[in-house]
Amino acid sequence: MEDATKAMATWLGALARTGVVHGADANAGEDLAAYVVGADKLAQLHAWFAGAAPKDVAREKTAAIEVCIWMAYADRELDPAEGNLLLGIIDASGLDEDAKGALLAATHEPPSLKNLVKRLTQPVLRELLLALAWELAQADGRISRAENDFYRGLARKLEVTEERAEAIREAVSRRLG
Repeated sequence: MEDATKAMATWLGALARTGVVHGADANAGEDLAAYVVGADKLAQLHAWFAGAAPKDVAREKTAAIEVCIWMAYADRELDPAEGNLLLGIIDASGLDEDAKGALLAATHEPPSLKNLVKRLTQPVLRELLLALAWELAQADGRISRAENDFYRGLARKLEVTEERAEAIREAVSRRLG
């Protein structure tokens, strides 16, 4: 599980640079994220966060953190290291106390991802979260059928095409393999 926690922490460095979380090492994961989605798309994401309305930023942050919580529960149990990482993500999110409280409650039972696509609207952020999901699936050195199904299901929820989801999966695997 330590590998999965490291994988999530690495990606959160990239997410920190987008404005999803603050206070983390903003350079960690940036190279991997740029490799997966491309430097231009990553720059577009940074610009989007810099120019978005505060309510839109809060919506995207909340949805992204909910996906991270859901991913941590993909195996139906939350490892203590994953739980601590999620608490740190929530604490560093820059969200208001009510939003943080709701997310903290969600760490005890995975949140619903119903209408996720309406809440997580930024396409590059969707791709980054999908890349994170695949790295987490690979973290233990084996990919189970459930992890493959989870990845495909998340891609559908995020409205990432099968072709793009496969390209993301291959990019993460190449970079980490």
